[in-house]
Amino acid sequence: MLQIRAKYSETYKAVAYSLIPSVIFLIIPLVGLFGVVYSIYLMVVGVAILNYIPKRKAVLPVLLPIIVLIIIGMAIIIYAINKLINS
Repeated sequence: MLQIRAKYSETYKAVAYSLIPSVIFLIIPLVGLFGVVYSIYLMVVGVAILNYIPKRKAVLPVLLPIIVLIIIGMAIIIYAINKLINS
């Protein structure tokens, strides 16, 4: 179990600042993916530094919400397509 050592406000700032490259690079079509990957890397580094843990242990808390949102989004899309096909 991970022990949280950083304050909520510090973690919030680290995540907010790490999203800046993805927002900027998403304007340019083919470079947007690089911005998203770089933002995820910055989140991992920020969480690792703030909580005094190795980067490999900071990957799970960063990627887990992203994976859950992708799964929920896919479920909604599949449900909507299924409704359109069956109606």
